Amino acid sequence: MVTVSSVKSKSKAPHRNDFPRPVDHVLLAGGLPCLDFVNTVHDRHATVVEDYLSDVPRYLAWSVRAGLLTNAERLELDQSPPPQRVLAEVRKLREQIFSLLCEIIDGVKASKISPDQLDIWIHRGWNDLEFDPAADDCVSWKPGALNTYLPLKRVALSTLAFMQNLEPERLKRCAAKGECGWLFYDYSKNNRRRWCAMRTCGAIAKMRRYRRRPNNQSKVKP
Repeated sequence: MVTVSSVKSKSKAPHRNDFPRPVDHVLLAGGLPCLDFVNTVHDRHATVVEDYLSDVPRYLAWSVRAGLLTNAERLELDQSPPPQRVLAEVRKLREQIFSLLCEIIDGVKASKISPDQLDIWIHRGWNDLEFDPAADDCVSWKPGALNTYLPLKRVALSTLAFMQNLEPERLKRCAAKGECGWLFYDYSKNNRRRWCAMRTCGAIAKMRRYRRRPNNQSKVKP
């Protein structure tokens, strides 16, 4: 998602978290939890990027917003894992999922990415589930699973289910090339969605097209 005019990309850009936007203002445009998770970096190609999950309280608040935690679970969570370790795991898993999904979008046949982090969290998720005939889907989380890592387990299992069932041509990258970098799944009937969100990247592209029209050049202030 881009909300300002484009800036050229730099690899491994530093993160800007001096004035973080409220978590409830963060768009959920991916269509699935795993896609919303990789989209928690605002404008991946910016000189200085904004990480929505810059600390553990924001990570947990975002997880509730994205449906990866319930409010009740958040209140019961064991928050003893060191915050810096939790954030490091968040970032490692997020970047690996992002890279794997980008390879699908780009049609890469022989992946050079080792999915070690995703594999670890899938297995941790499986190990922390138990059969529960009273639950809606007949499984529930073991009591020991209710810690700050629980959203990562759900993200990993969401990614696995998604990759098992996706239609590759519907997994897309926002058309704001060199700016946004967000991913989404196109559920539209005609499969013609181009933007992460029309009100952000789509609106900016529309304004740029308008400004490029010869009869509008004189109306736009430099």
